Amino acid sequence: MRVLRIDLDKHVAASHARMSATTGDIARVGLRRVNARWQREFLAYDPAVDLGSCRLPVLAVTGGKDLHIDPDQLEAIRAAAAGPVTISRPPDLTHTLRRQPGRPTLLAYRKELRRPVEPALIAEVVTWTAHALDKDR
Repeated sequence: MRVLRIDLDKHVAASHARMSATTGDIARVGLRRVNARWQREFLAYDPAVDLGSCRLPVLAVTGGKDLHIDPDQLEAIRAAAAGPVTISRPPDLTHTLRRQPGRPTLLAYRKELRRPVEPALIAEVVTWTAHALDKDR
């Protein structure tokens, strides 16, 4: 996308607008058929509503190199949640929760998915879960 000088944010926004304008269950995007109904419901969902009624501990995780979700949204989760929120933003992890050194690219995601989730993140989730469960006793 960088070589073609495509602005990823504008491209994603245009894609979301096209999907939101569909009315059927299935839509064609390029040569692919996609579940348009699910996409519209996904785009319309506001997690802040549910977070506002959640008083349980929340672990919010995204990689610092996430190209799908702005890592700064972690603070929005903290602000919206009614209960305690722990934030984790490992710097070299992408949306797939795998390490990607250097500049992040969407093209690397397919190769990343062949590797396991970052072991240090799994350990962090296990530790957080044990701590959160211990607090409830």
